[in-house]
Amino acid sequence: MTDVATRPVVYRMPCMDQAILRQDGGLDLYYPPGWQPGAEPLPAVVLVVGYPGGIRKMRAFVDWAKLVASFGMVAVTYAPQEPDRDAVGVIRQVRAEAGLLGIDASRLGIWACSGHVPVALSLLMSGEAGLRCAALLYGYMLDAAEAAAQFRFVNASAGRSVDDLPRDLPLLIVRAGRDEMPGLNAGIDAFVAQALRANLPLTLINHHTAPHAFDIGEGTDASRLTVMRTLAFLQLNLRPAVVPVRQEEECLDA
Repeated sequence: MTDVATRPVVYRMPCMDQAILRQDGGLDLYYPPGWQPGAEPLPAVVLVVGYPGGIRKMRAFVDWAKLVASFGMVAVTYAPQEPDRDAVGVIRQVRAEAGLLGIDASRLGIWACSGHVPVALSLLMSGEAGLRCAALLYGYMLDAAEAAAQFRFVNASAGRSVDDLPRDLPLLIVRAGRDEMPGLNAGIDAFVAQALRANLPLTLINHHTAPHAFDIGEGTDASRLTVMRTLAFLQLNLRPAVVPVRQEEECLDA
């Protein structure tokens, strides 16, 4: 079996490997193919990390970053030492240096999956300016103490509730219907029910046949479509004037 660190994302864009990588101030920034310094500022998506270390070099993180870039946005990855504090620091750094980085500081989104999601939720609850949307895939949510102890991710949203989330920030929750991780889907189901009662702007994708980490482990049409829909959600909320591209079409230019 392929090691999880080297598994590619099952959805591909024709020009994703032409994304432009720029390293700046501890950040890896992936720009759309053809991007040049001085171009019109682009929205950005921060790939949030819930574990300390260099997870950004994993094939899945690199592929997701390239896919975000191929959809006409800047993807930002980083290597945290203290994931909850560093996530806030990255958002602040991107906002402060937006002009130099070619980023529109008012159009920032976040993406997270699995054990990275509690840090993403804590970031949303921090009230940091500029965040416009969040895509959270097959993630542990608000009641994740046991899983955090077992899998060693930072349970940054412990003790918080749906009431602590912004009221008008679009959320995408992707649920893997056959997720085998203990308690994970129960946590998602409880979160979704609470979010609906609070009337939050929530979009739910229930990939009913999918296992955990389907985006790197299940090369089905349904999994590829779910990855594409996640990218389209980010694009529509950060680049609303742009029609989402299909896999067969050329990538968006900056």
